[in-house]
Amino acid sequence: TDVTAVQDGPTSITVTWTPPSPLGDTTGYRISYTGGGISHSVIVSGANTRSYILTELSNGHVYSISVVTTASASFSSLPVQAASVGLVPFTAPVIHSARANATAINITHSIPSGSVVTGVFVHWQRDGSFGCPYTYNDYSFANNISNVTITGLEEDSRYNITMRAINDAGRGPASNAITVTTREAVPSYPPRRFRRDTITPNSITVQWEERECYDHNGVLTGYTVQVLRNGGVEETVEVGGDVLEATVTGLTPSTTYIVQVAAVNSVGTGPFNSTYFDTEALVVGLERTSYTVSESEEAVEICITAVGANTPCPSTQSFQVTLSTTDECAVSPSDYEAVTEVLTFAPCDTLLCMNVIITDDLVNEPEEETFSLSLTKISSFVTLSTTAG
Repeated sequence: TDVTAVQDGPTSITVTWTPPSPLGDTTGYRISYTGGGISHSVIVSGANTRSYILTELSNGHVYSISVVTTASASFSSLPVQAASVGLVPFTAPVIHSARANATAINITHSIPSGSVVTGVFVHWQRDGSFGCPYTYNDYSFANNISNVTITGLEEDSRYNITMRAINDAGRGPASNAITVTTREAVPSYPPRRFRRDTITPNSITVQWEERECYDHNGVLTGYTVQVLRNGGVEETVEVGGDVLEATVTGLTPSTTYIVQVAAVNSVGTGPFNSTYFDTEALVVGLERTSYTVSESEEAVEICITAVGANTPCPSTQSFQVTLSTTDECAVSPSDYEAVTEVLTFAPCDTLLCMNVIITDDLVNEPEEETFSLSLTKISSFVTLSTTAG
């Protein structure tokens, strides 16, 4: 009973058993084995013998082994006890070194001697304690002997790797274990749900959501937000990795832009997510709409304001201001004149004023004159007009 067979060398198997009880007329044992295209048997003497080593076997084959008792008169009629064992590679491969890029690891190794080896079996597992907090199941594959490369790995991840030599009988013992970390790569995807939040005449605020950790391909260091016009980058804002919004200032009112955002790690900048937008118009108006003239030549202070120009400040804007009389009672054009000035808003200016001298002949005319004031943005020709009396 209890027949077992264990490989103890590249070409040898140790067979063990328990003698029958009682021994009766047992004189020894007959061990029969088949495998590798051969069939042999050997007689082992001694009723109390409990093991025997089969030698000069063929590595890489599976052997079926049976043991029966022998007696002084004939073979025993007791049931046959059998076992099976394959002569797999007896010693383990040795992993010497490994080279990694972002998604693959190439292994340099040596294979065991004294055994038939048809390939190597590679086993690896991602270390969930490093980098992103998740882990893959175990992975393994059979490869040829000369070139072992693991592909399809995650960037900036740590892997524990072992190797076994294999032949037709199965896998041998495991090699030494190594730990290899793949390199970082730029983020695979742009931030998701990228959206515009607030748009002013000279700024835009955008928001987005962070992607999953494994899309970062390394340690996320921040985000870059760019505003483009006519194919060129006009403004750029960098924020930290835990910030999910940004405000870009210094833009021109009533202008079409592209705004885009990308994730950044230590390797570089990933792909951008982008959208179009139009800045709002800079609102300009008169501070006063009524002016009184009591002298034929009188200075009047006229002021214009820029609305929405507090924080953030707008870029420089220029407006043409024209004041002229409309005098139905004038005897000749010399009785009145038009005044034209250019007022320029520097960044953060909200109020600009100009002194205008009204020249008119009030003696020969009604007590009340009518003046027309217009504001024209230079280059865009948007005109705001009002009437002052």
